[in-house]
Amino acid sequence: MKTPLFKKSLLQTFLPPLLFLCIFIIIIFLLFYLFKSPNRHTSLPSLQKIEKTYPYNLNNGELPIPKGFFDSKISGTLNYNHAIKIAQEKYNQGNYQDSLIWTYRAEKISPKKQDTWILYAKNIYKMGYKKQAIAILQYYKQNLQ
Repeated sequence: MKTPLFKKSLLQTFLPPLLFLCIFIIIIFLLFYLFKSPNRHTSLPSLQKIEKTYPYNLNNGELPIPKGFFDSKISGTLNYNHAIKIAQEKYNQGNYQDSLIWTYRAEKISPKKQDTWILYAKNIYKMGYKKQAIAILQYYKQNLQ
């Protein structure tokens, strides 16, 4: 049996695959860094910040749809008086989001009633949307009274 003239050392045997693996890892890291989302390492905004960014601005003279409103059929006979009464009760309990939804329902049943627009504005005012509440009341006064 012939002995090889040149014996490969361990370093010579494992160096090419090791270099390939290192280069591969570096390329993957660079690609990940280049294509990652810009907000990857930022913390998620708090629920309070998300709520403050929800717009309650008038849309073509109509009250904005409240967050959490689902246009669903309600069994029984729901009329304006029932809806506004429920909205007022929710408002008195301090549950402004639910009151806002019931106020919106009342407005859809009987549009352009003063009670509805005032209660809607009071709800969003209590929720921290003061400018939008004032704008809604001003619009009502100028265009619907």
